[in-house]
Amino acid sequence: MSEKVQRVSRVAAANTLVAGIAPGTKTTLGQLAKRVDDEVVKGGGNPKLSAATLAVQHALGMAEALGLMRLTKPTDTIVERIK
Repeated sequence: MSEKVQRVSRVAAANTLVAGIAPGTKTTLGQLAKRVDDEVVKGGGNPKLSAATLAVQHALGMAEALGLMRLTKPTDTIVERIK
């Protein structure tokens, strides 16, 4: 019997990933988007990095507005969890 794969939306994957970033952690938008895209593909979805990037940008924007993240943009957006 095959194991049933749980589908996950890009928005849900992005929100979960951003919420799980530990304080003091630094990463980039590109790295987070790749992880979200991989999670969606693992759940049976189609790869679409641009859509994953947009979902992560929205999640990060909310986290930044709440004071949880600091975003800087020298080349790629650098993400740092501050709280």
